[in-house]
Amino acid sequence: MQMTEQKDVVIRFCGDSGDGMQLVGTMFSNIMSRLGYQVFTYPSYPADMRAPKDSLSGVSSFQVHFGTQVSEPGDEVDVLVCLNPASYKTNYRSVRAGGIVIYDETVFDARRLTNAQMDADNPFGELPPQCTVWPLPVTSRCAVLEAAKSRNVYLLGCLCYYLDVDEALVQAELEGKFGKKPAVLETNTAVLQAAYNFCTNLQIDKCPVVHTADKRADNATTLTLLSGCQAACRGLMKAADAVSRRLFLGSYPITPATDILIELEKQRKHGVIAVQAEDEIAGCSMAVGAAFGGLIGVTSTSGPGMCLKSEAIN
Repeated sequence: MQMTEQKDVVIRFCGDSGDGMQLVGTMFSNIMSRLGYQVFTYPSYPADMRAPKDSLSGVSSFQVHFGTQVSEPGDEVDVLVCLNPASYKTNYRSVRAGGIVIYDETVFDARRLTNAQMDADNPFGELPPQCTVWPLPVTSRCAVLEAAKSRNVYLLGCLCYYLDVDEALVQAELEGKFGKKPAVLETNTAVLQAAYNFCTNLQIDKCPVVHTADKRADNATTLTLLSGCQAACRGLMKAADAVSRRLFLGSYPITPATDILIELEKQRKHGVIAVQAEDEIAGCSMAVGAAFGGLIGVTSTSGPGMCLKSEAIN
């Protein structure tokens, strides 16, 4: 796949719930944003609260679409990064012809392939034409480093090496994320270095995306990477300021809307009131009461929380 000829690239990270796909997807988004690209992301969470390990219903994913000008998360996937067979099974149909599948070969064993309803003799037989499959010994390498929870970082390192992203940029992202946890930072740094060393020793052919020096040096435009929740918070604060009212949020944590509660709680110094209620109904009722009291009353939720909100509204 010649990504140097493309104006944009779509990469999807996928794995079991708890494998850190949202974390590594966010980190990769930050890295590409710092290189001067526009970024559009699409996180996907399993519907089950905690599905059985390696089950099809427990797959979590994070899609990143980056390029010179992007305005949607992308349809077909150029690179699919998989941490287990179930994640491949539920996402392979999105891979475009000529795309790449990067996977953890250590866990693509007979048992897990059977659980994912895949053909053990030809697990990638249903991929579109001209696709490349790149196996990586992720779990076994991380086991040697006693870093089983950092498999996502190992995959991130291999992917960034392949895209010819400077290791220092990835390291800076790790430091920004884990800087307050020295032991965690040390472990993930070792995993990142191991990934780059692995690719270097095997002399993996790089497929560099166009991140030229002039993009990094362009000071005319400042790019800000925002999640949907962060953008919603900014909009709410702006609206409250426009009508000279205090903003009140009554909410109950539920992924992915929890970030709205977290972001607005940080804005107390600007007059925002954010309360974590005991349940969805209480959060909604607090927002209604705040509105009657003259504030801008807001509540937030996602998925099944809407049903409970409707009870309070009714």
